[in-house]
Amino acid sequence: MNWIESLTLDPRFWTFYLGSTTGQIGPAVDELDWRSLFDVSPTQSWEWMVQKGLGSGDDLGIRVIERAGVSLYLDLTEELDYVLETQTHADGLLLANVGGHWILPGLRWEEAETASRFPHPALREADGTEGTALALLLPSVWLCTSEERARAREILPQIFRSMNVSSDDERALRLTDAWIASVDATESHGWSVDSHGWKTNAHWSVRAEAAKHRAEINFILDQLLRPN
Repeated sequence: MNWIESLTLDPRFWTFYLGSTTGQIGPAVDELDWRSLFDVSPTQSWEWMVQKGLGSGDDLGIRVIERAGVSLYLDLTEELDYVLETQTHADGLLLANVGGHWILPGLRWEEAETASRFPHPALREADGTEGTALALLLPSVWLCTSEERARAREILPQIFRSMNVSSDDERALRLTDAWIASVDATESHGWSVDSHGWKTNAHWSVRAEAAKHRAEINFILDQLLRPN
């Protein structure tokens, strides 16, 4: 097991990871509430991640998805960057950023759920579940329809419980509701399709209508997500 992938087995990783990505659109989860969900505060988890190398300049990241010659890499070196890598894009194409720039959304909910069925072998070896892959993709997603919100509330509590992110059913449901509220875009943003594929009306996204690499990113995602 790669030690980087094994980060996902520690609740302190998820406290840092999910705690630092709430409040994109809706309310952020304050530190006291977060502590009640995880038994560890965002400050404590951040300090632990710094000890693991966050912000050191050394490579720190997790290959989340791999399929059809496409890898989706989560770069944790400085912020949270989601990067698509292919043979023709060895240096990667930025899909989303969660941090100082908030380049979002990167994935539609349906895309994230589909992609999670193809976790990278190292990640699968670490815990053997598809749920971890979906949880790692969550910060790149906004919920744009009531159906997406309902689906997230249906499946995420079980995922959080199976990963020991939340220690009981009630906490898992509260964590789910907190995340849904923080990325609820049903009143403000949505997705549509044109000749270049999916586009969002969030102008800072790499999949906005006028974004330079939107068609290329959509093509790569089609390769990654196409049915067998």
